[in-house]
Amino acid sequence: MINSPNSNQADGPEQPDSAQLNPAQLSPAQPNSGQLRQGERNAEAIPMSTTRKLGILLAAVVLPIALALAAYSLARTNPIGGTAQKLPARFQLNLNSHFTIPAPMIGFQQRAEWPIDLQHPRAIAIGPNDTVHIAGDQRVSVYQSDGSLVSQIDLETEPSCLVVADSTSEEPGRTYIGTAQGVLVFGPDGAPRGAWPSLGDNRY
Repeated sequence: MINSPNSNQADGPEQPDSAQLNPAQLSPAQPNSGQLRQGERNAEAIPMSTTRKLGILLAAVVLPIALALAAYSLARTNPIGGTAQKLPARFQLNLNSHFTIPAPMIGFQQRAEWPIDLQHPRAIAIGPNDTVHIAGDQRVSVYQSDGSLVSQIDLETEPSCLVVADSTSEEPGRTYIGTAQGVLVFGPDGAPRGAWPSLGDNRY
């Protein structure tokens, strides 16, 4: 059987002649080493952006100025506040102004002062007729407002607190003395009236 010249076209698409194929079409184009070196030189030659240059310039100018201003401020400021011409040779804290109380803030006035024979006073209370009761050294001493000793209540233990009933109470002048063993009660004449036992661990 004799095939006609066009019989291959009927069987499938025309196959290109291998002699006419371009070698560059057989594989993807790959840059050679010369092209790579040329690209690197081009990247290095790209100039720095204007924004980056401006940022570096501002940092170089502003940072030294800020440091200089901070050093100047520290040199003119003292430890408490305010300004000074130079740093003091030695720091000294003066608290005298804190111990001075303005007169308008004082709600009382000293009327009298007298010595007492107590080594360790623990409590003080004012009774009827302005009597002054002072507890300490295992006793309670009662003074008049002029400092003269009126009476004394002796105790077997050390007092820790003191209350004296005023003129509106059922028995003005009754004295309540707190101790570690309980509360001791005395009348205006110094005679014992009773005692409240200690609550022990439940006293709080």
